[in-house]
Amino acid sequence: MRLVKYEVCPVQSLTENRGTTKPLGEQGKCTLFLYQGKVYALGHLCPHQNAPLDGAPVENGQVVCNRHGYCYKLGTGSCSTLGGYALPRYPVEIENGMVIVTVREF
Repeated sequence: MRLVKYEVCPVQSLTENRGTTKPLGEQGKCTLFLYQGKVYALGHLCPHQNAPLDGAPVENGQVVCNRHGYCYKLGTGSCSTLGGYALPRYPVEIENGMVIVTVREF
């Protein structure tokens, strides 16, 4: 396993309180959320029914799935609607205005 950093997009291209799905390398994806000036990177699909989170709103620090309204905490990825669900969460850095996301690859 190794840690790989991907330069994903400029911070200024993100919309406050709205998810934006971006590629991570050749096959991966994540959804970025800009909330209260901080960028979060989470998995791009809701684990409840694999609904895409692109365009999903953020309300009170939680991502709200567009399909059924399941809520996920930005800080942890855990589901506050129903136990047992969670989104993967990836470390984020900002360098020269660019969002850098770190993922584990095998």
